[in-house]
Amino acid sequence: MQTQFRFYTAASILLLYTVLSGCSSNKTSLVIKSEPDGAYISQTETGAGLGVAPVTLDFDKAELVNKTNRDKERTGCFRVKGYSARWMSGATASSAPAIRLCNPVGKNFTVTLQRNANAPGLEKDLEFAKQDKDSQTQQQQANAPQKQQTKVVQPVDEATPAER
Repeated sequence: MQTQFRFYTAASILLLYTVLSGCSSNKTSLVIKSEPDGAYISQTETGAGLGVAPVTLDFDKAELVNKTNRDKERTGCFRVKGYSARWMSGATASSAPAIRLCNPVGKNFTVTLQRNANAPGLEKDLEFAKQDKDSQTQQQQANAPQKQQTKVVQPVDEATPAER
């Protein structure tokens, strides 16, 4: 009986530890958006392409801690490289060369790169953003599970009119 009690106690403690450790994430997300949507996002320093906005980048705790960073001991902030946006019209925008993420572990951050409204080709960029959004909506609808239609079948009375 005592062995069984120890087993259940140990199992309960293990379960509690698993649940509590699952609540705290070591991931940090940085979402890079563009206004209007649809700009091509790249890393400013390297020029490495990341895709069409919005782009989500995930960093784990070890990645952030290993970054060379003078601020991390003093402020709890980490620096990640800056990002640039290029719209269909050729208009561009950039973030700061380095983006500070303070107390980042388990948090989500967003950076929005704003297109200069006075740059030429705004209509072209707005049209592309609309088409891109429409395309994403269609893709989501196509990927959504089809609701199965349930057909109600009425029972058939086998009796002939004479028997009724």
